[in-house]
Amino acid sequence: MLEFSVLGPLRVRRDGHDVTIARPKSRGLLALLLARANHSVATDQLIDELWVHEPPASAESAFRVHLSFLRKALRVAGTDPGPIEARAGGYRIAVATDAVDVLGFEAALREARVASNAGAATETVTALERALTWRRGLAYADLQDLEPLRDEAVRLEHQWLTAVELLADAYLVLDRPRDVCDLLPGVVASHPLRESLTERLMLALYREGRQAEALRAFGQLREALDSELGVEPGPSICALEEAIIVKRTDLDPVRRDEPRARLELRDTEAFVGRRRELDTIARVWTHALDGEPCLVLISGPAGIGKSALAEYVAGRAATAGARVIVGSCDPDPASDYEPLPQLIRAMVELAPPELLARPLLGELVRVAPDLAERLPAVTPPADASAGRHRLFVAVDELLAGITDLGPVVIVAEDLHWSGPDALALLRHLVRNGTGRLMVVGTYRDDEAEPGTALADALSRGRLARADAVVRLGGLDAAELQALVQATAPEGLRRRALTRLPELHDVTMGNPLFAREVLRELAEAGEQVTIAEVAPGGVHSIVSRRLV
Repeated sequence: MLEFSVLGPLRVRRDGHDVTIARPKSRGLLALLLARANHSVATDQLIDELWVHEPPASAESAFRVHLSFLRKALRVAGTDPGPIEARAGGYRIAVATDAVDVLGFEAALREARVASNAGAATETVTALERALTWRRGLAYADLQDLEPLRDEAVRLEHQWLTAVELLADAYLVLDRPRDVCDLLPGVVASHPLRESLTERLMLALYREGRQAEALRAFGQLREALDSELGVEPGPSICALEEAIIVKRTDLDPVRRDEPRARLELRDTEAFVGRRRELDTIARVWTHALDGEPCLVLISGPAGIGKSALAEYVAGRAATAGARVIVGSCDPDPASDYEPLPQLIRAMVELAPPELLARPLLGELVRVAPDLAERLPAVTPPADASAGRHRLFVAVDELLAGITDLGPVVIVAEDLHWSGPDALALLRHLVRNGTGRLMVVGTYRDDEAEPGTALADALSRGRLARADAVVRLGGLDAAELQALVQATAPEGLRRRALTRLPELHDVTMGNPLFAREVLRELAEAGEQVTIAEVAPGGVHSIVSRRLV
C-alpha cells in the first residue's frame, strides 16, 4: 500500500519501505496533486505552478517526462495504473484518507470538533492525540519554493495550533493538567508571543500545584511581548495571573457530567466583518424562532471563512439558548450518508432517555452502528426501499424530539463532498423539519459543478429554495480595518492602519493572510514595512511564520 506524508518533508512509502522520487520537478508535481487530493487539477495550472509562473517553451514536453517518471515510481508493477488518473484537461491523484497523513489529520480534527461541541472530552482527546502524531514539521517543508504549497503550509500550521489548543482544553476538562504540562512547553517556546498557549499552560501548572512556575511562564510572556512588540499582555491572561496569585477557587477544575448542548468557539482569533451576511442570517433565524424551519447556504472558495461564519452564527445562537449540532463531510467518506451519522450522534447526546426509547429510532443504527447499544433493536425490512423510508422517518422523529426542547441550529459543512444519499436525507430533513430549526450548510461553489451530486441537489427540491444563500469573498477595506483593530497590539495597530490599502492589496482581503502579515510585521519591528516583509506578496512570508 502506498502512503504519502506531507506534514513535514514529502515522504512516500510502500508497504513500510521508502519510495525514492529523485527528480525535484516530479516531487513537486506529486506534492501539488496531493495538496488537492482526489480533485482534478488542470495541466496548464500544474505547469504554471511547477515553473513558478515562468514556464519555458519546452515546459509541456518536460511536464510529460516528469509525470511519466512519477507514475513509474508509484506503480506497484508494470500493469498497475497507479494512483494518478488522467482527467479532462488535467490530472488527479486518487487516495484514501488513511493513505495521506494530512487527510487523516483533518478528518481527526473534524471529529474532535464535533466531539468537543457535544461535550465529549474523552472522544476529543482520542481524536486529537491521533491527529497530532502525524506532524513531523512544517508541511511540505522541502518544497517551499512552490507558491501553492507555501499557502497550504500556512493553513495547516494554523490548523495544527488549533488542534494543540483544543487538546489542551480537553485535558483540562478531564482534570489532566499534567498532560497539558507535557504537551505545551515546547509549543510555547516556539510561539512565545501566542498568549492563548501560555494561558493554558499557566492554568495547568497551577492545577498541578506549580504556582511559581505558572507565574514564571507569565513573566516570560510579558518579557517577550515587551521586548519584541513593546506591549503588555492582554486583559484575559493578566486576570489569570492575578487569580493564580490569590489562589482563587474558581481556577479549580469543574466536573462536567452532562454533554454541552452549546457550541464553544475554539479559535482564539477575533471574528470581524461579514456584517451584511450576519444581518441576512439573523433575519432568517428570526423566522426560525417563530417556528418556521429555515435553510441557509454559505458558499465560497476554500479558506475564505465559510466555517468561521457558520461557527460564529452557531455560537451566537447557542448564547441565546439554542442547541447546536455540527457535522462535516470528508473527501473520502466513511458512509454514503456523511455528514448525517455525525449529526445523528450529536442529536442522540442531546436527546432525553424517553425519546431514545422510541422503537422507530432503532433505524438510526443503519447509519451509526456504534449507537446499537443505546437504541432499540429493529428487524431489517425485506424491501431495501422501505428501509430507507423508515430511516428518514426515524431522523424526523429524533429531530422533532430535539426541537421540542428548544431552538436548534444544525451546521453541515463541506457539502461539496456529500453523496446523493446524504443530500437526499438532508433535503428530506429540511423539508420535513418542524419547530424552531435552522440548518446551515457550507460548500465550495467552485466544486458544485454541473453533474456533481451537490449541483443536482441544489437545482431542485428544498435545497434549491434556501431562505438565504450567502456567497463569501475577501474582506472589504472597512472589515479589514476592523480585523486590524481587533487583533493587532497597539503599536502595530497604528502602523498597519496607516498602510491599510497596501495590506488589502497584498492579502486580497483574505483574513488568514492578513493575520499572517500582521504577525510577520510584529516580529520584524517598527521600521519594517509591509512591502519589506512580503516583497513577493503574502506568499513570501509563509516560510518565516512566527506563529
